[in-house]
Amino acid sequence: MKFYGHIGRSYRTPTLDERSGTAYALNNFELKNQSSKEIQSGVEINFGATMINSRAYFSKTRDEIRFDPDDSTSFGSNENTGPIYRYGLETTAGHRISKDIRIKGDLALIKAEFADGPFDGQDIPLVPNITASAGINWKIQKWINLNTAITYEGDRRLANDEQGYFSKLSDFTLWDLDLNGKYKSFTWSASINNLLDEDYQTFGTASDTTPGRYSVQPLPGRTYFLKLGFKL
Repeated sequence: MKFYGHIGRSYRTPTLDERSGTAYALNNFELKNQSSKEIQSGVEINFGATMINSRAYFSKTRDEIRFDPDDSTSFGSNENTGPIYRYGLETTAGHRISKDIRIKGDLALIKAEFADGPFDGQDIPLVPNITASAGINWKIQKWINLNTAITYEGDRRLANDEQGYFSKLSDFTLWDLDLNGKYKSFTWSASINNLLDEDYQTFGTASDTTPGRYSVQPLPGRTYFLKLGFKL
């Protein structure tokens, strides 16, 4: 068993482009430096063929630099937000069933929210509250391996929807399958991503001018990949 921890602090200075259009005035240095403090603690356990690594974290960001598309100017402007909290629990686990078969899984519970200001208590856009995955690695023969994984991501708010007026992007589950191997100097792989042809999106933007209107970027459906290689 191994315990570990981390304490950190970081800063980000606004770029000249960010300073050129702010919510305070054009071309000035009133846009503050973004800063954050974070703490993390975890434990790693190994017993027999099983490994578990679990960690909890918390961070507080001050004056995060945000583009506000809905201000008094025609094109929006940059501003500093109120404090933002991010905290959660992440766990990774793996187990070797035999010398040729290994299973693994990941789970992340995430909370990211505004802690003060006009959006106090609202979720940060585009951050799902839960992600999880489970997979198998199977060495079928010396020249063929099977990797398969199922991934789940929870729903998330649209970009620009700090107020929480719009419906969230839906949660989704993906199943990926990959066969690969090596024979003498040849390498090969054949994979199918999004095997069940799920319709899903991870990014979308709420309109700041038209109520109820938004745009999303759909991601690929079922895709196939075939790779062949030769080493001289």
